[in-house]
Amino acid sequence: GITIYEADRIVNLSGEFVEDTQVMINDRLRDGEHGFWAVAAFRVNGAPDDEVIPVVRGWVPEGEEGSAPDVGEPPAGELQLQGRLLPTEAPGGGPRDLPMGVLPTLSVAELINIWGEDSYSGYVVDFSGEAAGASSSLEPVWVGPQPEGSDINWLNLFYAVEWVVFAGFAFYLWWRMVKDAHQKRLEDERLDREWEAHWK
Repeated sequence: GITIYEADRIVNLSGEFVEDTQVMINDRLRDGEHGFWAVAAFRVNGAPDDEVIPVVRGWVPEGEEGSAPDVGEPPAGELQLQGRLLPTEAPGGGPRDLPMGVLPTLSVAELINIWGEDSYSGYVVDFSGEAAGASSSLEPVWVGPQPEGSDINWLNLFYAVEWVVFAGFAFYLWWRMVKDAHQKRLEDERLDREWEAHWK
């Protein structure tokens, strides 16, 4: 099954990797070095509709001329994994002339099409080391806690500020009109008094 610790999005998974689902995700940096993530479909025990979830097994540096080295297949059999659950990346966003089995982003939508499997909408970066397997050349991937997403709708905030400014401007215009009318009345009264004083 899958147990999620919502506070930090750390998950425990039990299940097994699906054969022939491994893909490499292009252009992943580790300590400033370019490489690839090895990702495979992990069938989660007890998933409601037999869904899989993409699991990042580890990272490998680029081979010659930027190629993706062979990192071996995911370990077979029942596994207990622990890692960080992350939201899917958007599709595309990188070079499209990539070799077979190499993708520009970790997009669950693209993986569903490739794998022909229903999937959870996020992916897991394995921290346990179990997903890499004992004899793999993969190095661990560490992803820290993600910043909380902002729920601010900037357009609505902009409109709110705009209305405050508009209301302030309208109030200023009203105040100017009242002030000008008051000044005009005082001026008229002063002229009337002068006129009366002149004719007396």
